Amino acid sequence: VLDWYARFAEGQPGALVVEATGIRDIPSGPLLRIGDDRFVPGLARLVDTMRRASGGRTRFYIQIIDFLAVRRRPEKATYFRRFFHLTDRHRALLRDVGGTDDDLLAHLALLPEEELDRILSRQEMEALRFGYRERVTDLDKPHIRELPRILPGIFAAAAVRARAAGFDGVELHYAHAYTMAGFLSALNTRTDGYGASRPARARLPLEVYRAVRDAVGAGFTVGCRYLTDECIDGGSTPDDAEYFGVEFARAGMDFLSVSRGGKFEDAKQPKVGWAAYPYTGQSGWECMPTVLGDERGPFGRNVLASGRVRRAVRDAGLQTPVVVSGGIHGFDQAEAILAEGHADVIASARQSLADPDWFLKMRLGRGAQVRRCVFTNYCEGLDQMHKQVTCKLWDRLDLDQPGARLASDGKRRLTAPPSAVTRLQPSSIADDVAGRRKAMRIKIVGGGPAGLYFAILMKKQDPRHEIVVFERDGPDDTFGWGIVFSDRTFSYLRESDEPSYRAIVDRCETWDNVEVVHRGQAVTIHGNKFAGVGRLRFLKALHERSAGLGVDLRFHTNVQDMGPANGYDLLVGADGARSLVRQAFEASFEPTIDWRRNRYIWLGTHRRFEALTLTFREDEAGLFAAHSYRFSPSLSTFIVECGEETWNRAGFDSKSEEETCRYLERVFREDLRGQPLLTNNFVRWLRFALVANRRWSHGNVVLIGDALHTA
Repeated sequence: VLDWYARFAEGQPGALVVEATGIRDIPSGPLLRIGDDRFVPGLARLVDTMRRASGGRTRFYIQIIDFLAVRRRPEKATYFRRFFHLTDRHRALLRDVGGTDDDLLAHLALLPEEELDRILSRQEMEALRFGYRERVTDLDKPHIRELPRILPGIFAAAAVRARAAGFDGVELHYAHAYTMAGFLSALNTRTDGYGASRPARARLPLEVYRAVRDAVGAGFTVGCRYLTDECIDGGSTPDDAEYFGVEFARAGMDFLSVSRGGKFEDAKQPKVGWAAYPYTGQSGWECMPTVLGDERGPFGRNVLASGRVRRAVRDAGLQTPVVVSGGIHGFDQAEAILAEGHADVIASARQSLADPDWFLKMRLGRGAQVRRCVFTNYCEGLDQMHKQVTCKLWDRLDLDQPGARLASDGKRRLTAPPSAVTRLQPSSIADDVAGRRKAMRIKIVGGGPAGLYFAILMKKQDPRHEIVVFERDGPDDTFGWGIVFSDRTFSYLRESDEPSYRAIVDRCETWDNVEVVHRGQAVTIHGNKFAGVGRLRFLKALHERSAGLGVDLRFHTNVQDMGPANGYDLLVGADGARSLVRQAFEASFEPTIDWRRNRYIWLGTHRRFEALTLTFREDEAGLFAAHSYRFSPSLSTFIVECGEETWNRAGFDSKSEEETCRYLERVFREDLRGQPLLTNNFVRWLRFALVANRRWSHGNVVLIGDALHTA
């Protein structure tokens, strides 16, 4: 196992997902297990091995699964002697036979299948022909009935072990023939609130996710793998996948990895003594298509459905990345999928088995050296026969090479031979990539957090990039007061750029509680870590870091020419919700802007709030809400929100700055404790704009931050 995954890690993919790992402490055949703490040391060793092999350039996730019982197809006589349960219904149908129960069972064992079809139920016949298989709809079985109660805790415990082992995240396996896929399936007819309708079918998967998120916290990646299409009669379709994708994204999943097919329902009948295999029918072929198929061939069969899921998620105003897999084998194909908006991330299993170094070879400009998968499913055939999986393109090469580990049959090597690129040291690889990549001239319009942070990351990627940030205001000009970050956001900042993270943290006020004040009663909720920092102090930290990296910061500069050329390789629109860059290329980005009805005003106060506080107060004009949090030892942000009707009745359209503050001080006098509300030359009631764009790029023009989407 260590050698297997180390070989993939040597190719330095962006991420590597350790295959289906069982969450229960029960035998699981060849699968890895994570159902008990005793597995953590071994998994930690696996993570350490992969990190060393990748030179620290790959993130590692583990795919965690639950599965129901599947038994081997029995001999006919064995089935009736050991597994078949004779009921009164059977006895009634066999009343002309007479005799004891043993006599009836012996009689059944001698009947032809067409006779048995009349006597046995559909599930009993399936158990005879294919082997017994449990379904999530078997509500007559107590342990199946109890799945919604027990699975969230089991998944959560497994995720905690994954974090303890050093993985960067988990992928919840909701696809193919596993338990959670059964709950999402259109064939799920449970009557206990966990089946039939789409919301009910998504209920347990969402409960599992929430239990996992609560257990591992905000800084640990949690996504899921699910199906765009079950590819079986009566099964889930891309319409279902769109709905589930939006719900999963709305719940907060960090990524959605989509697959298709791979179901038991249309699997071929196994030989006696063998278990059914969910990749032998048409749905299995759709999951892992071969060159011997229909006129569409095996390439990218899941791409269009993936694009539907991604569009549905974007149309819902969400930015959760969508990962697509299935018949992806080359750089041009992968780039086209991304450019056309069908996915955000490319995943590839069989091509990676054929050439674990293909990612690295593409980065180094050595695409001609990539060993391409021929999609004959030689590897899948080995898996079906429970043999160690290898690739026919390399498993007979250099068998006598020193260090080559062989399969148990002694005829095949277990991992791909090392290539020239994997013999490079990580530093040499970085130098090689940098040497081959063209240095870019980058023009960033907007010197807010998005534009500055993008400049920092691009300079870190390649110091040769010439980056100019154009900002209409001065370095000491800003609106608003403090801004707030969650602990999860801070974990992203730390992973991306430690120096700027440290500079920001040093300027922060922190707390771990949220307080809600309603009708004078305060309710405090602990365990929610946040940090507040002055907006100007935050921008100063980014100014210093970007300038230190060599970014050219040009303040008091209004950019008039939004043309994509003018000597720059990339134009970045980081100019906020009212982006001029977006407006200049509106027909290409296809933005939608939804102006929300409520009004809000951004103020400050010397009242020190000890928590992220949401306060509701009411006066004769109507209901007001205040969002407040400290961002320095002596200052707090105080944002007031109200509905349009309340705003009009209070007469704010005709009130001066001082009158507005005095009015709101009266409304929130108990909360401000005698402290005045403060302004910083920006007293304006605003409406929130919910911005989304159909596309994030057009030629060499891209949008980021609020120009692309608002939270």
